[in-house]
Amino acid sequence: MVGQAITTQHDLEYMLVDPTLEPTALPLSLLSEITHGFSDDMEIGRGGFATVYKATLENGAVAVKKLRNTHIHEKEFLGEIKCLVKLKHKNIVRFLVYCSDTQGNMANYNGTLVMADVQERLLCFEYLHKGSLVAYIKDSSRELEWRERYQVIKGICEGLNYLHQENILHLDLKPENILLDEDMNPKITDFGLSRCFEEDQTRCITDNVGGTLGYLAPEFQSGEITHKFDLYSLGVIIIEMLTGKKGYQTTENVLEIWNNPTVDTLQWEQIRVCAKIGIECTDFNPAKRPASMKHIIDRLEETECSIHLIPTGGTSQLLTLQQFNLCFTFEPNKVMTCPLQLTNNTNKHVAFRLTDKNMEPSFLNLPLYGLVPPNTPYTLIVATKGKEDLPRKYIIDVFLQSATFILGDDGHIKTFQQQPNKFFQEMENEVQVAKLKALYTLPRDITPSSSMPISHATKIICMVQGTYSYKLDTNQTNQWMILGDDRGYVRIWDCKTQRKVDALNVSASKVLCVKFVARKHWIVAGTQDGLVHVYEYEQERKITSFRAVTAGIFESIWSLAVHPTQSYLLSASTHIKLWDWDKGWECVQIFQMDGPAYQVVFNRNDTIASISMAHYSVEVRSIDSQKSSYDLSGHSSTVSCLDFFTSHDQELLVTGSSDNTAKIWHLEKKICAYTLEASVSPISSVMHQPDLQTLITGSLDGTIYLWSTKNFRIYSSPPMLKGIIKIGSLGAVDHLACVMGRVVIGQFRTIAIMDVESVSYQKQSMDYEQELSVDMIQHAGDTMSKDQHVASCPDFSCPSVPFLIIVLRFLDPGHHLTPCLMDTHQKTRVQSF
Repeated sequence: MVGQAITTQHDLEYMLVDPTLEPTALPLSLLSEITHGFSDDMEIGRGGFATVYKATLENGAVAVKKLRNTHIHEKEFLGEIKCLVKLKHKNIVRFLVYCSDTQGNMANYNGTLVMADVQERLLCFEYLHKGSLVAYIKDSSRELEWRERYQVIKGICEGLNYLHQENILHLDLKPENILLDEDMNPKITDFGLSRCFEEDQTRCITDNVGGTLGYLAPEFQSGEITHKFDLYSLGVIIIEMLTGKKGYQTTENVLEIWNNPTVDTLQWEQIRVCAKIGIECTDFNPAKRPASMKHIIDRLEETECSIHLIPTGGTSQLLTLQQFNLCFTFEPNKVMTCPLQLTNNTNKHVAFRLTDKNMEPSFLNLPLYGLVPPNTPYTLIVATKGKEDLPRKYIIDVFLQSATFILGDDGHIKTFQQQPNKFFQEMENEVQVAKLKALYTLPRDITPSSSMPISHATKIICMVQGTYSYKLDTNQTNQWMILGDDRGYVRIWDCKTQRKVDALNVSASKVLCVKFVARKHWIVAGTQDGLVHVYEYEQERKITSFRAVTAGIFESIWSLAVHPTQSYLLSASTHIKLWDWDKGWECVQIFQMDGPAYQVVFNRNDTIASISMAHYSVEVRSIDSQKSSYDLSGHSSTVSCLDFFTSHDQELLVTGSSDNTAKIWHLEKKICAYTLEASVSPISSVMHQPDLQTLITGSLDGTIYLWSTKNFRIYSSPPMLKGIIKIGSLGAVDHLACVMGRVVIGQFRTIAIMDVESVSYQKQSMDYEQELSVDMIQHAGDTMSKDQHVASCPDFSCPSVPFLIIVLRFLDPGHHLTPCLMDTHQKTRVQSF
């Protein structure tokens, strides 16, 4: 497959770092420009057919191969392209672009001016800075240790095996045509003499056999070509890697050369096997050479098993990556994001750290840390700072480190939470490292490879960069948002158009909570000075302001709740008070509390649930009762958030706590039905999204957990963890809400809107009697004892998590960035700003 033509140096650099893009055409003018007119100073190699030039770009380099006498070698050029466009393998040099240019030039021919066609044929590849294998065979100063030599031998074998599986014979394999990347991984290059066989073809007879003497199989004289041709060349290279020279060797001769104290017994056996393979491959009789490249690789892998070669961090990959590039589509002065899809396919928790090589100032909040539960997909949102111009250096190396994490190991848990860098230092050799490229790109249509995964689009429109934290409250069925900030403003936003509708200056004090009263067209705001402010947003007029708490140390209004059908408003401060707006905002009830109330919520059946500061339990009462009807106890630390929800006609309450868990309470039976355990950080917000049948919990470390309630049943089927998302730049998840069927996330200085509708997962079939642990909770008073099931994580088959993120940015009249509160309501009036 061939991609669309590209015309700029930026496109070429994009091609260089994005392996999903297909080879494509490039104009001669651009290749001439980046090689300085094919200057002799840029020349790095010369062969019988072509000259190779190095072209240095802003963020890397490429190798440009310019054919000579193209009218003679047109067949070789076309044959090489035919092979190259099919090849995608870690041990094959990546083919980027080609150029086939023909121009008519006037020339003198026997005293007559004639129009002559001048052909230019060029190929462009990735440039590998370590050069060819030749230098490491002939130069003793670059002598490789056995582990590196084996890595090179194994890589060449894997690359050649791939070619043969694709029915491609290289036919010119030699050290000069094996290049090394910065990690000493070999890559096969130069396919000028290669042949592509038909699917069922195994040999051909030709009078035109090229190659390099010394590496050319003896049967070239008969003109018979099979895959054994390449095996002979491979054998010569292996012997050179083992002895430093070509020519016949015995296994004993090779072992004698390696008889030194640096080689242990196990490596000695591996050298012996490689020597036998090299000798067998160079047998003059093709029939006596190994049967295939697959056979050779199997023999090498047997030695790896027998000598226990354990790579750094272990043999199995802890986290599976769906991509190795983070592509940030550049837009001036806007924060850019890219999702990094991770999957933990192990049965252990895996901790990770994402960091960049040079600590670039481009990223927001790098390094990023997280914990991926067993058999779970995880989406990390990486963000970059807004820039006015495309950065000159727009390709950055990023590293993902991962290590297994044992939840029962309290020492490691504490270290990871408080000093994550120290945790990775302590893990040392158990840490696995994956290298990624982060790059800025310009919006354009370039054909990706259909065989490569494509990251789902994520877009941040703008971002709050305020100084203070803020509260957020929403009405899940509406499509407007109201946002209250530290300067006493309440702003109204249309979520469809992402435009401000209005702004009201309701107080000189901080706005700590806001609510829509949709049926009255009101906005209600609670402020730090203990007042409640009511505004009619259609006419932009003030209805009333009243003091909801006596002035003093604890005068702040921390939470408001609107009754779904009646004319009631709850305010939470030193006490919880019930206000009736039909009675002129009369306080009709004061509820007794064990301490200052931090959050309060209404249920549709006139039930009130509340939490007090620094308390481990939830108070539940009727709207008609001053005292608590009963308490829900079970958390081992402070309860920080709560939300009512209904599932399959059952009234439930979900709570989050500093004990790192969320609990689901059955209100009729007054018991804890399930404990959700996935987080290693305190739960800071909870919410149920009925349209998506998803329970969402957020934690102080910025992680969002999505629990499916589609098949949720009390006592028989708990919510299933279907995915984890972490927006790396935003901080703790302070608030969760819904608007337009999407999830609204409030995190410190940012409000994000995330589409999670397409999150896919597979439900694991399991025996809950065996898999779920049981915790007996004793409840006081009318509370009953019941089995408390702990929801565990199902086995996932690497689902994708597509979503859209919209983040809002707010400027006050003095152009200072301001934090805000948010509620939502459905309206369509739009006012530009």
